[in-house]
Amino acid sequence: MSLLKMTILSFTEPADLPIPIPVNLYMCMFNPESYKIENDIQYNDEQSIGEESWSPVYKGIAPRKFTFDFLIDGTGAAGSKREVFLDVMGFKSAVDFNPLINRTPYLLLMWGTMILNCVIDSYSINYTLFRPDGTPLRATISATFMEFKSDTFKAVENAVTAGGLITSIAGAAVNLTTIATESMGSPDFHIDIAKANDMDSPRASTTGNPVSIPPTG
Repeated sequence: MSLLKMTILSFTEPADLPIPIPVNLYMCMFNPESYKIENDIQYNDEQSIGEESWSPVYKGIAPRKFTFDFLIDGTGAAGSKREVFLDVMGFKSAVDFNPLINRTPYLLLMWGTMILNCVIDSYSINYTLFRPDGTPLRATISATFMEFKSDTFKAVENAVTAGGLITSIAGAAVNLTTIATESMGSPDFHIDIAKANDMDSPRASTTGNPVSIPPTG
């Protein structure tokens, strides 16, 4: 069984449910060895003139940011190789500004159990090995993605906050794994959701029916 590689799907509109056909994609040569999640808690930092003390007032939570390093190798030392310059161009065309929609595309980053709605926040390219003519043989793309939640996933969160119930949106069949990821923080909880709702299979989906979210504590 082949190793599943991290894939970035590119869309001209938000990747809602059901997921539309992507207009572009980029498949990483190697899966990242690690990644960083940035959680930015925002406060109102306004302070009156002459005020000696300041008490931070909670404002909200900024969208999470995920940073990955993608290695591209053109030497063949790892058993396979890519043309580094063309691979970098493929990454750029998938995530960077798209003149057809006058903005950066909406992205869906997929790797194992991770399904991340996002947009590109920033990226840099570090070239470390070259041919005699100066063309690159190895590069690392350091990319930061900003989480973007579609209307469906926002509605899922709001439903959970309001009363622990989820109803699929506009008749779309919502997979329990998606519900578990968005409402409980991990796809592993899809079995717990199935049990809490007396579903015969944890692979079941719901269309228009309320789904109870069990406590995680």
